[in-house]
Amino acid sequence: MTNLIFDKQTERFTMLFSLYKKSNAQTELSFNMRDLANQNGMGYHSFRSAYDYLVAEELIQPKYYAGSADTQDNYFYASLTVKGINSVEEVFRNTHSESAYFPPYHRMVN
Repeated sequence: MTNLIFDKQTERFTMLFSLYKKSNAQTELSFNMRDLANQNGMGYHSFRSAYDYLVAEELIQPKYYAGSADTQDNYFYASLTVKGINSVEEVFRNTHSESAYFPPYHRMVN
């Protein structure tokens, strides 16, 4: 069970950190989170679990565009929140300590 929790937390961090890097830690830029997940080798179910969690914890903010087709591609656009930026940066303040949302960075990359 511990490995399952660790794996879920690592997937969530991977997605959030990808958005952090892609947006250059800016809250006003939004990107297709499904594309970012695909680029990191995440399947749909892992992606959806991570996406829903990040939204629920207000680490990312979904963006809906008026007039866009109601497809999965348009549905999963999101931007970072200030809380999301802070949670990514907290991981790197001490790479050997667990943060409020994620395991220690050195464990996630090993």
